[in-house]
Formats: sequence, C-alpha cells, structure tokens
Amino acid sequence: MAGNLKIYWRVFGQLLRLHVNEFSTFRFDTFTKLVGYPLQLGMMVALWALLKQQGAAIDEHYLYAYYALIYILANQYPFMRLAIHLQQVITNGNHLKYILSGVGMIEDHLAEFLVKVCWYNLLSIPIALVFVHAFTGTPFEASKIAGFYLTALIGGVVVFLIWLLVAIATFWLVINRGLVSLVFALQALFTGTLVPLSMLPEGLAMVSRYTPFFYALYAPVDYYLNPASHLLDVLVPQVAWVLALFVLCRALYNKGIHETHAAMV
Repeated sequence: MAGNLKIYWRVFGQLLRLHVNEFSTFRFDTFTKLVGYPLQLGMMVALWALLKQQGAAIDEHYLYAYYALIYILANQYPFMRLAIHLQQVITNGNHLKYILSGVGMIEDHLAEFLVKVCWYNLLSIPIALVFVHAFTGTPFEASKIAGFYLTALIGGVVVFLIWLLVAIATFWLVINRGLVSLVFALQALFTGTLVPLSMLPEGLAMVSRYTPFFYALYAPVDYYLNPASHLLDVLVPQVAWVLALFVLCRALYNKGIHETHAAMV
C-alpha cells in the first residue's frame, strides 16, 4: 500500500512538472480573464450604491470589498468548460488513451488545474486586495493574506472536483446539459457569487453550510473580511470536502471504466 502511494505521488509530481514546463513561458491567460473584472465589480458597486441611496440598510464598503474578492475567485478557472470538454472526451471514448498511457485522467487535469490556478492567484489576488483595502481602509495583514491564498486554492480544488463529478456522470447520463445547468445554478447561489450568503433567508443560508459550495468561494472571502474568523474553521471542512469528493470521483470513474470495459468484451 505504501509503495503504491509512493508511486502515485511520484507520478503526480511528474505531471505537475510537465504542466509547469508547458506553462512556464509568459502567458496572457490570466490577463484575459481579468479583462471583465473591472466591469463586473463596477456593476455591483453601482447596484449597491443605488440601493443605498434608496434607503437600504447595507454596509456598502463591506459589499464592495466582498465582490472584489468573490469575482476574482469566481474567475479562477473555466470549470463548466472543463466539464463539457471531459463529457465529450468520455462520450467519444478518448478517455481510453489515459488508460493506455498509464496516466490518470483525473490526475492529469488536476495537475494542470493546480498549475494554472496558482499562477492566476499569484497575479490576480493582489489586485483584488488593493480594491479591498481601498474600500475598507483596513491595514494589510500578512497572516490573513497567506491564509486567504491557501483557502482560495483549496476552495478552487473543491469546485474543480464538483465539476469533475459532473463530467464523470457522463458514463451513465451521456452528455447532460440539464445537469450542467443545475450545478451552475447551485454554484452561483451557494458560493455567494450572486449575493453574500449572510444575506440569504436564514433557512437557505443554513442549507448552504452543508454543501461543498459554501467552502469553495464564500468561506475564503468571509475568512479574510471577518476579523473574528479563524483559519482552521475554513481549512478543516475544506480538506474534508476535498478528500470526500476526490474519493467519490475516483470510485465513480473506476466504476465507469470497469463498466465500459465489460461492455466491450
């Protein structure tokens, strides 16, 4: 068992190095993702400023800072595009090349995701933090920033694994646009991309806490903006969700491969 784990992590390390080498040249991907960021943020600032003028009891400075962070994290990676791409890979039988090459489809795409998101976060999060501190006037804290980077990365892995499950479901559902639309709607609601989860009705906000979406984007942002928050209160559930989702992805993928192989024999 220990020997297999050692081989697994060595192969995964090689995949990481491969994707780092592919991505080592200067890329414009991050900058193209950020093109729409000022427009997104500006629209929300204008919306909440208008509501404030209409007499709404809101903390507009907190909301501006909140959206400055949540939109940066929401643009980390084209998760839906990944799921649709992998649906097509599985439907066309191209996933079999991973079996023949000895490289896991899950591990290959996870390694690529980690490389690209680490690069994106490295360049984009400082931009968001400048907006946050311009809106709130709070000082920079190295420990909070480091914790936010860590939770943002792990939260991204949570979303990655959710969309990977959507793709793996293709073994039984073929290409299901309805499932994609449903997961996208749940993600928009329960990650806090639409409105902060603290502003949802109490029952709905409580339900959100029992979903992995809560710990994907909202929890890292709340950790950074809430002075009373603790890093472990975010990290422990995040790691638990990552482990649970990864095990589920691996089990369902292996089951799909086994059933496909049995059908071909």
